[in-house]
Amino acid sequence: MTLPRVSEKATQAAVVALLHKVGFRVWTIGTTRPSGDHRGTCQSPGLPDLLAFGRGRLLVVEVKARGGVLRPEQVAFRAECQAAGVAHVVGGVEDVWAWLSRMWTPVPAAVLTVPEEGEAD
Repeated sequence: MTLPRVSEKATQAAVVALLHKVGFRVWTIGTTRPSGDHRGTCQSPGLPDLLAFGRGRLLVVEVKARGGVLRPEQVAFRAECQAAGVAHVVGGVEDVWAWLSRMWTPVPAAVLTVPEEGEAD
């Protein structure tokens, strides 16, 4: 059975909702080009989609829809984060949830329901 593809935009919204639910402050990196001439963003290649701070930690998230692959610049950025001891998660809600579960044991009962990808608060 093939699961339906969820867009990266919907995946990112669900990740942000989850992080907010557990008390993280989240910043989205990148802005739409003001001229509207290109669908890309005005950021350096390789920068992540999200920066999140919570529980005294910085979490960097490169949101990828199911099946998404890191570009070479993203691989390099991830390596720099890992070398500096900065948490860097690639993927969607399940991947961020797995990191939260490892970092925050036991997970408070108030946040045990994980939002589905494509679903925001």
